[in-house]
Amino acid sequence: MDASWNRPTSFPPEDVYIQCSMRNDRPGCERLRRPLVYMLGFALLGCLVRCEAQNLVPNGSFEEYEVCPFTMGYLQGDRPLHWSSWLNSPDYFNTCAGELAGVDTLVDVPLNAWSFQNAYDGDGYSGVFAFQSNEYYREHVGVELLSPLEIGSWYHVSLRANLAWQGTLTYTNGACNRLGVLFTITSNAWQGTEGPFFADRNFAHLFTTEVLTDTADWVLVSGDFLADSAYQYMVIGNFFDDGNVTYESFTDPEAIVLAYYLIDSVNVHVFPLTGWNGDDGTSDGLVCRLDKDHGILSISGTDGEPLAVTLHDVLGRPLAYRTMGSGSVVVQLGDRIPGILIARVERTSGVVCYRFVVER
Repeated sequence: MDASWNRPTSFPPEDVYIQCSMRNDRPGCERLRRPLVYMLGFALLGCLVRCEAQNLVPNGSFEEYEVCPFTMGYLQGDRPLHWSSWLNSPDYFNTCAGELAGVDTLVDVPLNAWSFQNAYDGDGYSGVFAFQSNEYYREHVGVELLSPLEIGSWYHVSLRANLAWQGTLTYTNGACNRLGVLFTITSNAWQGTEGPFFADRNFAHLFTTEVLTDTADWVLVSGDFLADSAYQYMVIGNFFDDGNVTYESFTDPEAIVLAYYLIDSVNVHVFPLTGWNGDDGTSDGLVCRLDKDHGILSISGTDGEPLAVTLHDVLGRPLAYRTMGSGSVVVQLGDRIPGILIARVERTSGVVCYRFVVER
């Protein structure tokens, strides 16, 4: 069934009950009225990158589970394999839940307590509370990567997000930005019903700048970053405090805004790095030249397509950026050499990353 099912242009006010989790700090654990309104969504556009490397996220589409989920909350037996709550009580949804004793459950797919939405990939997805306007509340899900990230390597990160809408018991009456991905060295995974607090960073390696309001389609959220540490864990949620979050209300502007998002198809891929010793050379359709005496790096395409080059040090700090439409880019290195440099070259046909050592 199409994910845009049953979204008429208006809804009558409706009384709903919000089901509390096993921890009573979850928002909305009270009887509320919700005048719902129709919402026109838009897609957040991301950069598509062809990656053939292994996905470093185990069970990235939330398909594998030990026990089919039977209630809300990311508790043992109600969460996908390898994933854990890192803060409060996110949820796990799967089509298997609708087959439990022939009784509809709150964590079924496509219809569940929070939304009517088919999975983007397979049969399952997770859900997190990203924002509440009247008091601070967040939910995070996290996972240990199959292998730590390598310092100085470029990674492409992507996920699909959907604003929950028209659930059977709970509701979303607004949307926010700042939903994203953070990489860490240590874990904050909860093993039971409670765990350590995960404080806001006002930073994430990948996050949305636009308010995500699309309830019909799965929106691609994606980006690239250069690893500056050997990160071993990845966590998804909103890592910004309320003062750094933009939100929208779909009802009364004075109403409490609750923004809840579904998450699916999480991927982390490494960009293959082409080794280059700093001498003139040609690879991947690009010609690279380095004038060590004058500190000038030039990269040109053999087919003349436009190029954009970003130069970084091994810790990921940007050193220079150049873009040209003629298929040739010249970067003044100046006193940035000697050392290990990484050049990231964007072009119409894809992205190429070079790691090279420059010695005087």
